[in-house]
Amino acid sequence: MTVSIKAITAFAEQNLLWITFGLAITCVLLLILVIILFVRTKKPRTKLRPEDLNADKVVEALENLDERLDALQGYAKSTHEAHEKLADKCKGAFRNIAIERYDAFPDCGGKQSFSVALLDENRDGLLIRGIATRDSNRTYFNQITKGEAEIELSDEDKAAISKASS
Repeated sequence: MTVSIKAITAFAEQNLLWITFGLAITCVLLLILVIILFVRTKKPRTKLRPEDLNADKVVEALENLDERLDALQGYAKSTHEAHEKLADKCKGAFRNIAIERYDAFPDCGGKQSFSVALLDENRDGLLIRGIATRDSNRTYFNQITKGEAEIELSDEDKAAISKASS
């Protein structure tokens, strides 16, 4: 079942009064809801009574808060230690990855050749180069140390390393 734009427009024109009335009712209900929520958030959640303000209850509440603060500090410390362990494990991980696609030869279109740079935080890593021709595809790997390779790199390889380094 398909409905045309003309049918929808005709329906809207015929029932414009009812649609407007329905939207007005919805707006009024939403306004009432907003007012109710605004009034509820203005009221304090618990009312303090003069008999609640004795020294024993205040000391008890402060001790409870102190215990909760100690527990929270312990949790923060354990979380920090876990973060440090994960950071140590990730030191040699590839964090910066970039790909550069290009046409290696003028007669091959579609940018099927590529250079992928996989680098860690020290700009050490691996460059993977895929050269596509009409008849074959060859893949080469180069080691990257401090953003430099042992062999001369193409402009596309340099662009991939530059993107991964930034």
